[in-house]
Amino acid sequence: MFSDASEKTLTGLAALVTSDKPSELAQEAAEQFVCSLYFPNTKISEVGDLRWLFFKQSQALSEKLTPQSLPQKGMDGRKMMS
Repeated sequence: MFSDASEKTLTGLAALVTSDKPSELAQEAAEQFVCSLYFPNTKISEVGDLRWLFFKQSQALSEKLTPQSLPQKGMDGRKMMS
């Protein structure tokens, strides 16, 4: 898991152990590590960008859904009229 991590990531994660408050480097390293867990070999290094990517992917998936694949119940749990 750590074998592909960059030197900056390893240094930053190691700094988490030595301080009560994480440094800027440690925070950046943690973000970069989380991004690499979800998307190995990615250039994404900020969690905000990762969240945006997940959002775009879920939007693309929902656009592919047909009306027949949507739930047939309303928000109150009762069956919807067709």
